Amino acid sequence: LWDKMDALSRLSDLFPATEKAKSSNTVKHWAVAASVATLCMLGALLYRTQWLPQQELVPQTAATSLHATYQTKIGENNTIELPDRSKLVLNTNSFVTVRYSEKTRIIELLRGEINIDVAHDKARPLSVIAGGKVIQAVGTAFNVDIHKDYVELIVTDGKVLVGAQPKALDEAAEQLLAKPLPVSSLAISKGERVDLDPKNNTKAKVRKIDQGDIAASLSWRSGNLIFRGETMQEALAEIS
Repeated sequence: LWDKMDALSRLSDLFPATEKAKSSNTVKHWAVAASVATLCMLGALLYRTQWLPQQELVPQTAATSLHATYQTKIGENNTIELPDRSKLVLNTNSFVTVRYSEKTRIIELLRGEINIDVAHDKARPLSVIAGGKVIQAVGTAFNVDIHKDYVELIVTDGKVLVGAQPKALDEAAEQLLAKPLPVSSLAISKGERVDLDPKNNTKAKVRKIDQGDIAASLSWRSGNLIFRGETMQEALAEIS
């Protein structure tokens, strides 16, 4: 509708207004502009108060222990500050389980996409479990996105290691994840991306990714979607 307002400018060339009408039209135009601005501000305020997801409060104890689940609906995202000051951001339609103790930091991504800025702690590595893989870091930033056939991992700062997920996430597995992964594990560094196959049918290939592609992939954190050469089908699937 806003774009179609340009038609009024073209029509005005065909029907010149008198000086009196011009003065009256100027007042009307300012009135319309003020009304539109007011409606925009009211709409923005209503959107922020009614539909923007509110940050969930994470219970913190002296022992920095936590066992909780977080999820977002379609169209929502949420930012959570974890007990160690790591920042976890959930994209739309995502579900995670967080387990923190004095010795372990474990985040299990069951659905969707997360971005995490990991607080540095060499004695207590942080492990993200997704699609049959363990992604481990001691202080870095990375993005994990579960797709239908693969798990996309993008590292934006530092380095992470990737290993196989334990068969069951029991107490023994948690003790195992409290230890660093072997140095022989797959390593992904800042500015690199890898698509992980949950079924291990294809070998993981680490490749460099430029800043433009990183910005496009992570644009959802600021409420935007950026596409760079995707097909219309891929774009519509992302938007839906």
